[in-house]
Amino acid sequence: MNKIITFFKEDFLIILLIILASSSAIFLNEKLFLISVVIYILSLFFFLKKTINLKIYIFLTSWIVINILSFLVYNHVESFKAITFLSVTARILLPYFIIRIMGINSFLNKFERIIYVLTLISLPLFTIQLINPNLFFALSPLLSAFSLEEQQLAGGWYVGFFMFSGWAADRNCGFMWEPGAFAFMIILAMFIRFFKNNFTIDKKIIVYVIAIITTLSTMGFFVLFLMTLAFLLKFKSARINMLIIVILPIFIIFSVYFYLNSDFLAGKINVYVEVGSETWYEGVDNQQFRLSRLGIIIFAFEESLKWPFGWGILENVPGILKYGKPVSGPNTYAELLLKWGWAGLIMFIYILKKTMFILFYNQRVIVKYLMTFSILMSVLTYNLANNTFLLTFIYIGILFNEKLILKKE
Repeated sequence: MNKIITFFKEDFLIILLIILASSSAIFLNEKLFLISVVIYILSLFFFLKKTINLKIYIFLTSWIVINILSFLVYNHVESFKAITFLSVTARILLPYFIIRIMGINSFLNKFERIIYVLTLISLPLFTIQLINPNLFFALSPLLSAFSLEEQQLAGGWYVGFFMFSGWAADRNCGFMWEPGAFAFMIILAMFIRFFKNNFTIDKKIIVYVIAIITTLSTMGFFVLFLMTLAFLLKFKSARINMLIIVILPIFIIFSVYFYLNSDFLAGKINVYVEVGSETWYEGVDNQQFRLSRLGIIIFAFEESLKWPFGWGILENVPGILKYGKPVSGPNTYAELLLKWGWAGLIMFIYILKKTMFILFYNQRVIVKYLMTFSILMSVLTYNLANNTFLLTFIYIGILFNEKLILKKE
């Protein structure tokens, strides 16, 4: 009986967050699903007589003020919808309520454990996918019932623990909507694993590295490079440091060679630069302009100079004013500028730095900064400001201080 209670009080909450973060299921767009999740979590929160931290009230007040200012000035451009505000706010606060219900140690341990299991599941399935992609396309009519419409049209499907992308049959999406997003979730799990095992290489880290390689994510490869550098620099002995001096140049030369000779790295980055600096447009559809990763941050930067406070849920306002349509693009920093303004962006960077210093409190300063740079790089190419697990790392930085030593498993 206790195991059943623990499952619905802890494990089930992590599963709900993973489903929300996956962004792969069609029912995630249904307000009824989000309302049900919110009611379930809040019921647990108040049943267990948990309280809300003062810092969260300040955090929430800041978000409300941003939206009030935006409403007063720009409501004539885009209508302010209360249901949208409530749903976005609920997504922002859900990870906090779950941390309070479970406790930070249980949350981190179970999150990393579940991600590891899902990563293990993805590897043999992806191997079969590579060998026989036609089999996975053939399964689409049977397994695509819960998939987003765009994936159904492309022959992709989603079954909760695995996503087959019709657009990227040669890349591993794991349980996420896109390979790079899967790499991001693995990177978060690696941060927790390195914290728990005192920054050593074990079988779980090896599995995570292999899985990131199967995603062919440019961001994933850059973060792996930074993590490798951090691992090498954690040692303090003169002998190890001499070894690093010898190995590091070889490692850098190999990395540069690999980059120059791999289409998925050099090719993708060249496209980002060309699209961002020449046309800015990745494409236009009937509803919105879609900008490149570089284009959207340029757009957000320019517009934020006109209104540095952020537009909250009216983030489409600058696009409508400039182009007559909303503007979108895959970049978390652009998303932060548009929603939270410059203060929000600066606090985001500061809080993530604080979180990394908490998790790696016993490592060298250079290691702490490299891990900070790793997580800041990992959010560069996707809209992850509302990712439930990235928000968890934000709440660690808000709720705890750098002197706290979190308990390990």
